[in-house]
Amino acid sequence: MVALLDATVALLESKTPDEITVEDVLTTSGISSGSLYHHFGDLNKLIDAAMVVRFARGVDWSINVLGTAMAEARDRTDLVARLHQITLQTQSPDRRDVRAERVLAIARATASPRFREALAPEQARLTHGIAEVWADLQTRGLVAKSIDPQAGSLFIQAYTLGLALNDVSDDPVPFDSWVAMIDAVVSRTLVDVDADQEHANRVFDQAPGAATRS
Repeated sequence: MVALLDATVALLESKTPDEITVEDVLTTSGISSGSLYHHFGDLNKLIDAAMVVRFARGVDWSINVLGTAMAEARDRTDLVARLHQITLQTQSPDRRDVRAERVLAIARATASPRFREALAPEQARLTHGIAEVWADLQTRGLVAKSIDPQAGSLFIQAYTLGLALNDVSDDPVPFDSWVAMIDAVVSRTLVDVDADQEHANRVFDQAPGAATRS
């Protein structure tokens, strides 16, 4: 079972799920077809399992990169600098295939309730893992407390995954421009703790009876 799964995980390095055949898996793993059908039922279920493994490895990588860098941030200036380095790493053109694979996984989960059920815990683990890093930074006074950690986590994932749109464009946004955009949002909104007071002021001004209190 492990050999079959490992072989399929390796095949996904160079092939899309639809390109993998039973023969590919058997040749790579050295395992018989009987074992494949006994342990997984069919090829699609094996591919589902392998895609979840690869997705989980990506979750581990993302949480480790963010968690390690953020835990060592000394102040807001240092945090912004560290986030810039993470942006350079996660948004790199070299990670184009990683983004494409993530898009394929999401598309597969949309079409297959079975795969969605298998993938959902790993996606939740990623969101919660980043949210925990965010909450720790809030406790240390390094990021705005007005932003819900879960929402902040989803936002980070969204702009990273969204770069897949640029990857397939025939007129892509320059990498430096994209990084500058992220840096601006991070420094002026997410890390700007003064924005908490501005947020509180807006809430106060919009509350019923605000005009009579001023």
